[in-house]
Amino acid sequence: IWLTLSPSLATREAIFFYHLGAAVCLLGGVVGGIAATFLPRLGLRVQLGALLGLLVTLGLDGAGQLPVQLVFTTATLALVATTLLAARPSHEAWLLALTSALTGGLLVVIGFDAAWGNGLWRAMDHMARAQWPDHKVEQDPQLLPTVGLWLLGAAVGTVVHAFGLGIVDEKANHSALPTQAASSNPDSQPLLAAGGGAAAVPSDELVGADPKYFNYVDPSNLSNRFSRSCHELLFPNADALLYFFGFQADNVKCQVEHVLMLLANARRGTSSPLDAAPVDKLHAKMFTNYLKWCRHLEVRPQFAAPPDPGAAVGGKAADLLLWFFIWGEAANLRHMPESLCFLYHKSMQSYKARAGPNHEAGERYRGHFLENTVGPLYAVVKAAAGVKKDHTERRNYDDFNEFFWSPLCLECCYTRDPRSAARSGGLRDSESSMVFVADALALTKKSYLEKRSWFHLFLNFRRVYEFLLVTWQLLACVAFAELLVWEWAFTVQACSSVLLTLNALGLVWACMRAWVTLPPKTPPNVDLAASLGLILGLATRFLALVYQAMYFTWAMDHVGAFDSAPTRRHAQDPSDTTFWWWQYVWVSLVALGVYAVEALAQLVPPLAAWLITGGDKKAARPDWWAALLHINSPASRLYTAKHVVEKCSNAATYQLYWGSLLCWKFAFGYWFLVQPTVLPTLQMYDDHMNYPDENPFYLTALLMWLRWMPAFLVYCIDSSIWYALWSGSVGMWIGFEEGLGGVKNMEEIRATFMQAPSALCSKLISQQALPSVTRETETD
Repeated sequence: IWLTLSPSLATREAIFFYHLGAAVCLLGGVVGGIAATFLPRLGLRVQLGALLGLLVTLGLDGAGQLPVQLVFTTATLALVATTLLAARPSHEAWLLALTSALTGGLLVVIGFDAAWGNGLWRAMDHMARAQWPDHKVEQDPQLLPTVGLWLLGAAVGTVVHAFGLGIVDEKANHSALPTQAASSNPDSQPLLAAGGGAAAVPSDELVGADPKYFNYVDPSNLSNRFSRSCHELLFPNADALLYFFGFQADNVKCQVEHVLMLLANARRGTSSPLDAAPVDKLHAKMFTNYLKWCRHLEVRPQFAAPPDPGAAVGGKAADLLLWFFIWGEAANLRHMPESLCFLYHKSMQSYKARAGPNHEAGERYRGHFLENTVGPLYAVVKAAAGVKKDHTERRNYDDFNEFFWSPLCLECCYTRDPRSAARSGGLRDSESSMVFVADALALTKKSYLEKRSWFHLFLNFRRVYEFLLVTWQLLACVAFAELLVWEWAFTVQACSSVLLTLNALGLVWACMRAWVTLPPKTPPNVDLAASLGLILGLATRFLALVYQAMYFTWAMDHVGAFDSAPTRRHAQDPSDTTFWWWQYVWVSLVALGVYAVEALAQLVPPLAAWLITGGDKKAARPDWWAALLHINSPASRLYTAKHVVEKCSNAATYQLYWGSLLCWKFAFGYWFLVQPTVLPTLQMYDDHMNYPDENPFYLTALLMWLRWMPAFLVYCIDSSIWYALWSGSVGMWIGFEEGLGGVKNMEEIRATFMQAPSALCSKLISQQALPSVTRETETD
């Protein structure tokens, strides 16, 4: 669009749109750079293909040997062939050297071309305008030597880069790029051996102590209130879980008492026996988070089967005891609540698969679960906490807990003891072939690096900045329309420019978000779908911005300054500004559709939870909806904060308060800030149009900026003033309505108004000086 507008630079009416095109081109370069950073391999190949295509095209044009129609075909084939031939990762170093050399050579020849007559610039200008298919530019005798100089410089640069990167070094047997750098990092090495091998030797320090000790409930001397429930419900399940998993004996005793006390508390106020309704109530309460976790990972919950007739092992009592046994063994792993969900899920899965006829003979020693599950996990967390590095390279409890938000955790084994392998029940033949969860946890990366950047300040308050800019632009359009007596149709067209501003700001925020996502040293744990989603959003917004700028420029061109634009001349009626405005509107609505949905979700809070969860809290999201959210909104993959919504009544009250406050702000801003600035602006523009030599464009633009910026700053900060006034007024009205404080109505205010100075002085002045200040006078 920049090159499209360049023929109209002689027309001063079009210079604003020329700079608009330049800004769009600048954003395009930023978007391309971000895309290449997130997809370095693909970006490197595309860049190399584009450079070779440009080199071949300019060389053939300079030689004048081939028809014009074959030039673009050859360039396209060079681009595709380069991308395909360079697909092997083993060529990565050579690709980097060749691309860097071609880029540096192009910059060098551009400098020489400026001294030789800008033949290279003219050729690339005609390529960008797509004018070669219509007419052949006259042969430039300096173009071929320029291309030859570029080729020579690229060859020399490639050799220099090859030696610099060590590609041709005889001692180097592989690519110079550090493809295996992660394996050399001692912090990323597995701290524990993978599953497979004999069970760990029991440690005397971890085995349960003397069985005579107990806390509150003596198993050998139970009261009649607890005897039946313990002997028929809790003790059989506790013994079975103790023998199967090898929990610590002291932990089992403590947690049995814990469950017993919780059941007794749940029984208060009811006549239900201890093994009926209280068990169901406690079970529903304790497994609330586990059920949410299962829905998030779209996996079936694992609960023990009801006990057979005449048997006592199984049912909800087994679920509760297993959960509390794991919780008691977990120690500091409780800071990672979803890790407990994983341990319970895998443990119950293994227990169910080996119950009944599949139950193995023998038992595990006391402390087996601690040494083979909890101990290795805690060792990983402890080792990470002791790393003396910056916060971007240190992992804490939250970083480890996010590993259990991903379905990848379900591919891990919960213990390093191969005897826990589930041999039936539709599970794997052996869990010994699975990755031990502690090994996988040791290799996980941070998903959010908390990169230090000033862009966080703008991203965190982006909605505020966006709101101020858009409303200020609307007020300015209305003020100009009132002063210049615009027709309502043209006023609507001018006000629709905020759609272009919204999309441009959205693109700026997306670029900032990409910057704070880029790793400073180590790459984050961002999967390909999230990266592609960010790049897809950037590309879509930029493409829409290009068409928005183009269509809006043509829609506002009421003097025909751009009728000769190459892309506009193909229209049936290029001068139909209404047609181009409607094209601008449709493109804007498509580009801002997601923005409109987000704004609506802010006004109706339950809508946000409905969109993230797919409309049903208990059922899993549809696959197509989950995929769409994962690509376009990576935050939806998080496990937390999906159902934290405000009531619609509270949201309506909140919106009414702020809507009334903003009405005062808009009225003051329009009458006292915007309107007084419009007339001087028109006068400065009139001076520029009538006396361009004395009032050049950039000087006039600077003066306008100095005129508008103070008013805009006042418009930004006066929100705090209006908030203080309006919150005090609303607070006083609410106090009158609810009878709060010592003064409850206007009559009491009038009666006690003269006491206000004395009350104020009593708070600010010492008691010794107070009588001299508050003495009565003749006026009183």
